[in-house]
Amino acid sequence: MSESKHTPGSKHTPGPWKDDGYNVRQDGTNGTRHIAEVCYTGPHHTSPDEYPKSCRLVDEANARLIAAAPELLTALELASDWWGGEYNHDQTHVKNAIFAAIAKARGGKQ
Repeated sequence: MSESKHTPGSKHTPGPWKDDGYNVRQDGTNGTRHIAEVCYTGPHHTSPDEYPKSCRLVDEANARLIAAAPELLTALELASDWWGGEYNHDQTHVKNAIFAAIAKARGGKQ
C-alpha cells in the first residue's frame, strides 16, 4: 500500500507493524522496535495459557487492531484526500487501501 502525502510527516513509528498475539512491533532495517504490549484481559496474575480462550481471543484482536493503525491512518488520509478533491488517482486505489487496512485489523488477508 502506498503512503499518502500526510504519513511521512507523522510522528509515530512508521508501519507496517506486526503482532504476535500480545506484542506489536515494527521490523525495520535497524532491528525490531517494540510498539505495544496488550495486557491480559484474564484474571490477575494468571498466565496466558491458563485463562479462558475467550480472553486470549480478545487480547489477540486488540493486538491486531493496534498493529493495523498505520494502514488505517493511511487509508483514512487517502480517503480524505480523495473526497477533498486533492487526490488525482482512480478511486480503486483508495478502496483497496481501505479494504486492506480493515482486513489487517480484523486478522484477515493483507
